Amino acid sequence: MATGTDTPNADAADARLPANGGGGGGSADGDAPPPSPFPLWLPAFVTAAAGGLLFGYDIGSVSGVVRVLSNPATAAAGAASPFGSLASLGALSASQLGAVASASLAGALASSAAMFRYGDDLGRRKEMALAGAAYLTGTALQAAAPSVGVLLAGRLVYGLGIGLAMHAGPLYIAETAPARLRGLLVSAKEAAIVAGILGGYLAGAAFQPDWRAIFAVAAAVEVPFAASAALGWVPETPRWLLLRAATLAGGQAGQPDAAGTAERVAALRAAAVSAVAKLEGLPPAAARPRVDAMATAVADTCLDASGRVARASISSLYADPASQAALAVGLGCVVLQQITGQPSVLYYANQLFEAAGFGFAAAVGLGAWKLLVTGVAAAYADKAGRRPLLLVGTAGMAVALVALAAGFWGVDGGGVAAAAGGGAATLTGTRQTVVLGSILLYVGAYQLGFGPVTWLLLSELFPLRVRSAAISTGVLVNFGTNFVVTAAFESGRQTLGSGGLFAVFAALCGASVAFVAAKVPETKGLSLEEIEAQLQGESGADERHALMSDDRRQER
Repeated sequence: MATGTDTPNADAADARLPANGGGGGGSADGDAPPPSPFPLWLPAFVTAAAGGLLFGYDIGSVSGVVRVLSNPATAAAGAASPFGSLASLGALSASQLGAVASASLAGALASSAAMFRYGDDLGRRKEMALAGAAYLTGTALQAAAPSVGVLLAGRLVYGLGIGLAMHAGPLYIAETAPARLRGLLVSAKEAAIVAGILGGYLAGAAFQPDWRAIFAVAAAVEVPFAASAALGWVPETPRWLLLRAATLAGGQAGQPDAAGTAERVAALRAAAVSAVAKLEGLPPAAARPRVDAMATAVADTCLDASGRVARASISSLYADPASQAALAVGLGCVVLQQITGQPSVLYYANQLFEAAGFGFAAAVGLGAWKLLVTGVAAAYADKAGRRPLLLVGTAGMAVALVALAAGFWGVDGGGVAAAAGGGAATLTGTRQTVVLGSILLYVGAYQLGFGPVTWLLLSELFPLRVRSAAISTGVLVNFGTNFVVTAAFESGRQTLGSGGLFAVFAALCGASVAFVAAKVPETKGLSLEEIEAQLQGESGADERHALMSDDRRQER
């Protein structure tokens, strides 16, 4: 756990950097940073998005690794890896292959749970640095594994990085992005995950049967990701710096001398000014009023009656109207995105593509389709808004699921596999066309709505004092409901039949449309503080929010 002594000293170093992040000599208090050839928020976004890309790469690459290690003829290729003469692990058993595929999920669940308690102590940038270290360590263990046990340990450690990156990434982007671009950038992180999946598929095709090299390729992204966060190439988020300053000022960190604490609080405030100046291209004098408005919002919403920042707890997630509304919307969307059939539809997609003999080409094509639609969602999140994307996406999913139910109606649970072998319960040519088209519609609609927008809402709806804990809870609920839906899928299919199961998913999608229409607020163009005020039922017309709006009009 980061203590009140080391965290402020580490992050206060930001205050001594020139506003443009370069070396040597600072800017005068009234000078703006020199012009930049690229948007000033871009390095911060790319760093956070790289953590998501590495998550996606794990999903795509492990499928290729499992394919290699399941085949005795290809499993021996590890001895020919660039790492030298390493022992072959041989072909793994079904249980070992399952463990290899799922061990990273166990690590992600563990680190996500830990961040509920420690996320606000670490800070967003330090958490990303730890994610980079876990990614690098996990990759090294996987690529050089002399035994199945070490391979599984590497998978578990890599999963720790996934949980940290998926927790810190949305927070970091939401708290550093200009309000007018927040929807685009948080949604674009979802596109980075999909791009990583595609990259993993391509690496599996390019390097197989050398499964060690498939793992090792990830280091090309891991090194700059870890360095950018650990070496301070990108700033800490100003909102976390101010939250930390308020925590120290309230005595939460238990500092013995008031003078020392005041000095560290001042350093954190100065670091927040430097971060805003660096991210938005403002001179420090112009950044200070924005930081003052953020600090006022922190004082208004994060301090209890004694003037302290209360540590996040389960009860704090629903302690006030804003948190209750955010919890209902955020976790509602997380649960609905899973129980409306996403894992099951992808299962059928893989089965159908394999049955049709498309295999790898179909997987890459589906990944490219997902990336394209996710890019469209990112581009329109700040133009059309969050609600329209969710409404169109969930409605499209419902239509696709009705068509899937019709296509599978009367076909038993073994019909997909039987379609390849000409069994009695087969999908006819017409049915197969309907099902394939419906799968493409479903995947596209999901990536337009629930896929990116759920994580965008989680990153912006919750008040600052519980935002880190809320994201941790959202990640845990996401992984947990995915596991439950996947585990219950086969028994549900056998009980209801494929058509009946998809009809249930279609009904749940219809309920999702009603939920979005009734509960999800529109947040495009609003600052995080204005969103919190909206959920609290305030008018949003006070000086703080007016200042935020004026500042937004000046954003680059």
